[in-house]
Amino acid sequence: MIRQFLLCCLLLCTTFIVRAQHPTLALSDGSHDVQLDKVSVDINIVGNIATTQMTLTFLNKSDRTLEGTLTFPMPQGVTISGFALDINGKMRQAVPVSKAKATEVFESIENRRVDPGLLEQVEGNNFRTRIYPFLPHASRTIMITYEEALKLDSRYQLRYHLPLDYAQPVASFDLKATVTASTAKPVLAEQPDGSFSFTQTGPSYIAQLHKTSFQPRRALTINLPKEINTVEALYAPNTDNSAYFVINDYRKAQFKQKQWSSKIDLIWDVSLSGLERNHEKELQVLDLFFKQQPNAIVDLKLLNHRLVNSGTYAIQNGNWSALRKKLQSLVYDGATDFSVLNKAYILDKNNRDVLLFTDGMSTYGPQAGRIPTSFFTFIAAQKADFVAMQQLSSGGKLINLNTATVADAVAQINTIYYRFMGIEQANVSEVYPVRNTEVSGHMVITGLLPANMHEVTLLYGWDGKVTERRKVVLQRSNNTALNIHKLWAQQKIDALNGDYKQNAATITELAQQFGIVTRNTSLMVLEEVADYVRYNITPPQELMEEYLRLKKESSVAEEERMNDLLTRSVEMTAQLKTWWQTVFTAQKRYPQPPEKPEAARAAAVEVAEDRMVDKSVSSAHDVESQLAPAASASPVVEAVMKKEAGESNTLQFADPVTQESNFTTSAVTTYNWTATDSTATDGLDIAASDATAEATIADDGYGSETVVPVSDEPYMQVLKSSKQPYATYLRERKQYQDKATFYYNVAQYFYKRKSVDTAIQILSNIAELNIEDAPLMKILVYKLKEWKQYEKELWCAGKVLEWRPMDLQSHRDYALALEDNGRYQEALDGLYGILQGSYSPEAADRDAGVEEILVMEINRLISLHKGQLNTKHIRKELIQELPVDIRVVINWNHLNTDIDLWVTQPNGERCMYNTPTTSAGGRISNDFTNGYGPEQFLLKKAIKGKYTIETNYFGESRFVLSGATTVMAEVYLYYASGKEERKVITLQMSEAGHTQDGALIGTFTF
Repeated sequence: MIRQFLLCCLLLCTTFIVRAQHPTLALSDGSHDVQLDKVSVDINIVGNIATTQMTLTFLNKSDRTLEGTLTFPMPQGVTISGFALDINGKMRQAVPVSKAKATEVFESIENRRVDPGLLEQVEGNNFRTRIYPFLPHASRTIMITYEEALKLDSRYQLRYHLPLDYAQPVASFDLKATVTASTAKPVLAEQPDGSFSFTQTGPSYIAQLHKTSFQPRRALTINLPKEINTVEALYAPNTDNSAYFVINDYRKAQFKQKQWSSKIDLIWDVSLSGLERNHEKELQVLDLFFKQQPNAIVDLKLLNHRLVNSGTYAIQNGNWSALRKKLQSLVYDGATDFSVLNKAYILDKNNRDVLLFTDGMSTYGPQAGRIPTSFFTFIAAQKADFVAMQQLSSGGKLINLNTATVADAVAQINTIYYRFMGIEQANVSEVYPVRNTEVSGHMVITGLLPANMHEVTLLYGWDGKVTERRKVVLQRSNNTALNIHKLWAQQKIDALNGDYKQNAATITELAQQFGIVTRNTSLMVLEEVADYVRYNITPPQELMEEYLRLKKESSVAEEERMNDLLTRSVEMTAQLKTWWQTVFTAQKRYPQPPEKPEAARAAAVEVAEDRMVDKSVSSAHDVESQLAPAASASPVVEAVMKKEAGESNTLQFADPVTQESNFTTSAVTTYNWTATDSTATDGLDIAASDATAEATIADDGYGSETVVPVSDEPYMQVLKSSKQPYATYLRERKQYQDKATFYYNVAQYFYKRKSVDTAIQILSNIAELNIEDAPLMKILVYKLKEWKQYEKELWCAGKVLEWRPMDLQSHRDYALALEDNGRYQEALDGLYGILQGSYSPEAADRDAGVEEILVMEINRLISLHKGQLNTKHIRKELIQELPVDIRVVINWNHLNTDIDLWVTQPNGERCMYNTPTTSAGGRISNDFTNGYGPEQFLLKKAIKGKYTIETNYFGESRFVLSGATTVMAEVYLYYASGKEERKVITLQMSEAGHTQDGALIGTFTF
């Protein structure tokens, strides 16, 4: 069902690192209807552990109900350990839930218009909270708690930093900082207001600030001086006579000078996200580096979805001006694939050093992993993947330029430091960081020991040998605000993240036990206690009594997972076999005169009323939008009439919204008619030279009659007339940089001109637009399949599956991508695994009927690759030979979207949702009105003549970054036979695509 109200996707970017900006709001429709109204920040620093609790209140000034998404990067080593959402005027704490389950529950409850809240970690160091609903003219409040272990800087002081440079005033602003267990008064290096100052109260130093209608312009930076070569060590007993401990060893760094290799590789990340890095600071690092290494040979390599050699530079007497000028002139374009580093360096035997400047986010391929080469990686970006880059740089160093000065950064890479070799006592366990970790000065060590053990010996050394033993006495912590156990858990998780796939289950267990947000564990808030019971989620303590009562009374039915898809598939196989064995005789259809305008409008009214019942058209406006094109003859009829009258040999269709004739169907395509009227030169092109010839699918778009696709967007008109199209694209990109449709259209333009590499690079930018955005990634899956870039299609489909394992369409897309890559057994197992899966009632209802599509795809694999497949695990009743002359299947990239597949046969019969069968034996699968599809048309014995494939688009219920819905159509001739051919077509639909006649995908003659 299409939702009966308007939802918008709200993107709020809040950042908390040195180069971070203020919390900002941005609605996807470009408005500014939601504002940050109140801010309250409470900071508690005990020793070197800082806990920040940030409470943000947002006010919706509009008349619309909005859904909110708050996305924010976090500094390296930060632990998010708390999340709360206002429920009925009271803050309710979240509880840890596995990420996939949390997403599924959120979306199920969201459709009931109650108040779920969700905080999750997405790719890299980025976190996202989803809130629903923001009611009109009402406020919502969220509270996020995060913890970090402060590190000693080069001036021997701990540094806490919180950006507070806001774009506009907030109605109420509160800031409080409490510092405990400090040997000296904290120093305010930077503060938002002159009245903010520390006063001593007992063992603590406290500073407070309250302002109304306040716009802070400066950050808060607190420096805590520490004495060098001192140790702070605390432990906190557990219930089982063990204790977690934390040791801060503020030691003076011991190091040796690094000897650089004669040749250095400089890898510069030139992907689209590179525009967000602090290039000025990166160049300053190289300025200082080449002053200290004045003579070097540097091979410059540019990294995006490829790794390209870009020249060798001889640095003499510190003069690197030519290389500097080159770096300043680079173009940032395309997504990032770090796996190309594996191919370049995994077998490297030159023992060279590599300087890498990047954000570490691999958006278009897997991460590089560990490489023997010494990588010295510099990150000067807010959004980054520190964990992946730490792993890559295990043979060198990872430098966070967000926190390190230029001098500190160069000093770190020029030195080889002492190493922590562990703890000597055998009964001390679970010590982190792990043995043989580099010590650049200050060390934070955590672990478990017996509660009655109060002394340990730290081991340090060089080259794997212990050269120093340092005894440490631990004091019992009586400060309840110091969560030593959470600090230990985060350090253990950081260590396990080095091999995330291998350790995923352990990470999940730790995160759920300690309430920490990780890549696969989220924090969730539910409004109703009954929902905690229904979804089997342990609630916060305040709701536990009622939760246990409801569980005991069994007054709330727990969610019943649906797992009867396999049974329904066996039944569907029998139905398909009966259909396949039936002999059909197509009815002959005779031509009809065109309808009068009044009759056309009356028919349109009937269709619109029918859609209000069957398809949930939600308003009078929706009905009117369907009637608008019906006031005259349809654009399709008008175009055909002009063509037949000899007025035009080009078939064009009007924009379904504006009715402007410069719009061509499929958003991009003009169909040229040949003399025989038998082919369409773009989309699908199937022709027969005589009545007995077999139908064939035309080439992949490079035929002599191909017309370069041009949409009606202004930038495409400019691009079409340009003599330097790539330069023009870069110039136009400044205005459309965050629009997926821009990259989609421009990429298709270059592809049709045979600039395939450029097209792929431009298309890949879509992966850089947002973090863990499945609709965006599905666009890539579809287009890469169409362009036969099967290896990348598989990786992108795998990411969607990783992000949304609760959707059976994610599994289907991945299985079909496996098939495209020739991995037929895995593809078969994947498709059959869908039938054996367990689904929520909402998903089962949404995807009812998908078994018809899966049965056809499973049997096709078995028919085409019998000798290569093991089918012993598949139910025998499911296996049938079901070849057909024509199969058309569509699916799309947005949830809550209603798109229909229409196929019109040569005899004029249209197969669609309300006429699902034809006299010739055509059949349409179940009508999907609220999911991703798929929908399929089958015809066992094709009628000779022309077929038309259309979609009718009833829109999605929300604005999304990925733009208008993208549809992928796969058209097969002689499906599941030895002479099968396939054509893949993708097109983007209009966001308001209500038309009577639908949007053309393609035509073909069989």
